[in-house]
Amino acid sequence: MNIFRTKDVSLRQTEMHRHLKLWDLILLGIGAMVGTGIFTITGTAAATLAGPSLVISIVISALCVSLSALFFAEFASRVPATGGAYSYLYAILGELPAWIAGWLTIMEFMTAISGVASGWAAYFKGLLIHYGISIPQALNGTFNPEQGSYIDILPILVIVLVTGLVLLNSKAALRFNSLLVVLKFSALALFILVGIWYIKPENWTNFAPFGFGQLYGGSTGIMAGASLMFFGFLGFESISMAVDEIQSPQKNIPRGIVLSLTIVTILYALVTLVLTGIVHYSKLNVDDAVAFSLRSIGIGWAANYVSLVANSNSDNRMYLHDLRFVSNDI
Repeated sequence: MNIFRTKDVSLRQTEMHRHLKLWDLILLGIGAMVGTGIFTITGTAAATLAGPSLVISIVISALCVSLSALFFAEFASRVPATGGAYSYLYAILGELPAWIAGWLTIMEFMTAISGVASGWAAYFKGLLIHYGISIPQALNGTFNPEQGSYIDILPILVIVLVTGLVLLNSKAALRFNSLLVVLKFSALALFILVGIWYIKPENWTNFAPFGFGQLYGGSTGIMAGASLMFFGFLGFESISMAVDEIQSPQKNIPRGIVLSLTIVTILYALVTLVLTGIVHYSKLNVDDAVAFSLRSIGIGWAANYVSLVANSNSDNRMYLHDLRFVSNDI
């Protein structure tokens, strides 16, 4: 048995129907990246790490992610029949390195799923509290008998729901994802268009309250914010993992990755500027920062809409979609 045997990755090897076009890939990438990161992490990172200068952190993080994205794009153009780190390593280094990468990828997605599900639950709880509805303490927190909480039921329910969605065929799941992308864009556009009229420039006066920070190992500052915002860009590799269902993958995958990453970076920067302009950064250390900022200026109807859309965010689905691709190969 040769543990370093490689895999045939010829284009004609795929047995799937190539039905995904460039526009589908852009929506796929945006749907994977825009979600908990933009609705939750932006507020936390601004409050605790970088302040309004988080917008610079986003640009730095996007540049770092783009380097990885370009590697994925290059591999996708050379290995058009299968995608993802597992498949690329299998084609180049062999079975054992690919097996290790596959399980590491599964661990990565499991960690990401937990964060995404918790962010979804935070927005939904905030919406329920706004209407005077509370969840029993036993079902409203992580296991801590001393505080009377045993399970956080909402994140579990959303994972079960998303798992059911990804059991659909890929085209149906992608159409559902596209619908959610449109909803999320509408919520963010509403936030920007409404919030821009309530911006107080004095909230930006101390633009970088924590400074630039350290290039390595810093706990606060612009660079620390960049390290956290990197989490918000996870999911762009979903495009390469769908390579065997993409039309002209050598051309469309690089274009899809670059365009979706550019759109998400601009969107993250605009939301961060408006968010820190509406509310002072020191008050944004909450789980539902975007909805919180709208409620703080008395626009409850917009906050409720944002909360509803955040509760339907599809990056949960995309992470599990990626996990399905990896587990199928392993």
